[in-house]
Amino acid sequence: MTHPSSPVHALPLECPACGATSEHRVLHVTAYRAGALLSGIARCSACKHSHPFEVRTRTIPIRVVLSQGPNSRRQSMSFPPEHRFVIGEVLEIEGGTARVSRIETQQDTTPHSALASRIRTLWATVEGKARVKISLSSGAQTIPLTVEMDPEVVLRVGARLAVAGRPLIIYGLRVGMWTQTEEGYEAPAAKVVRVYARSARTPPPGSID
Repeated sequence: MTHPSSPVHALPLECPACGATSEHRVLHVTAYRAGALLSGIARCSACKHSHPFEVRTRTIPIRVVLSQGPNSRRQSMSFPPEHRFVIGEVLEIEGGTARVSRIETQQDTTPHSALASRIRTLWATVEGKARVKISLSSGAQTIPLTVEMDPEVVLRVGARLAVAGRPLIIYGLRVGMWTQTEEGYEAPAAKVVRVYARSARTPPPGSID
C-alpha cells in the first residue's frame, strides 16, 4: 500500500533481479514530496521480484472540479504524469478528502481510468455524509425520503434499514442507470442513486418500474 500522501501507484523501473525495465507496482513509500524524491519498495511486473527504489519525480498540473452538495469549485492540483487515475479513487485535498467521480481526457472521452498525462479535467466529490434518496412503498403510495449516512456504508438488497426509527427492508438499489433487485446485491451509499424499500411489516412488492 502506498503512503497516503503519495498519488503514485506504479512506476517504470529497472528490476535488479531480471534486468528488465517494466512497470512496477509501488508496494510501500518511505519518502515522498511532489517534484522531489520518491523512495520505497516496488514489485516488478515481469518477474514479481520486490526491491527498494529511489527516483526523482516530476509533476504536471491538472484541473480538478471539487463538488460539495450544490456547490463546486475549480482548482489546479499537481500529480506525477505516470499516475493512473480511476473512478472512485480518493484524493487528498485541503481539509479532507475527495472521491473521483468523472475523468475527462484530452481526447474528449470519459473513461473509467486514465493516465494523469492524458487528463484534461478531474471531477471529484468532497467526502462527507452521503445523501441517500429512498422510495418507500406503502400500499398504493410511494413516500420519498432522504437520509444522510457515511459514504462507505454498504447497502444490500434484502437487508434491513432503520430510518427515523422506522424498520425498512431494501428490495432494490439503483446504481448509475440500472436498478438491481437480486437478493444480496450490495453497493456503498456513495454510489447509490436511490434505495427502494418497504416497511418490514408489509409483504414485498412484485417489481420496480
